Amino acid sequence: MGDKAVAGNVIVFSLKQDCLWKCSRFGVTVTKKVGNAVVRNRLKRQFREVFYKLQPKLVSGYDFVFVARNSIVGVAFWEMYEEIEKTFKKHGVFSG
Repeated sequence: MGDKAVAGNVIVFSLKQDCLWKCSRFGVTVTKKVGNAVVRNRLKRQFREVFYKLQPKLVSGYDFVFVARNSIVGVAFWEMYEEIEKTFKKHGVFSG
């Protein structure tokens, strides 16, 4: 079973991999309730950028799924970054 951490505008699910993958993987979910296609795609790009910035500090061997909540639309990039960093610390997968 995986873990779930909620931090304001983002929900992060994590699951320890039991296969031979050496790196952490991630997925992003942004529903139509959040906004139109332009808004959803911008949020997905921001999630990818946050993950790539934090990936060197993460413990390898985990799968992550980011779920955007409706309140994330007006949030600045660095606020999103800090929220996701906090959720990784809650999961205990942040080494830096």
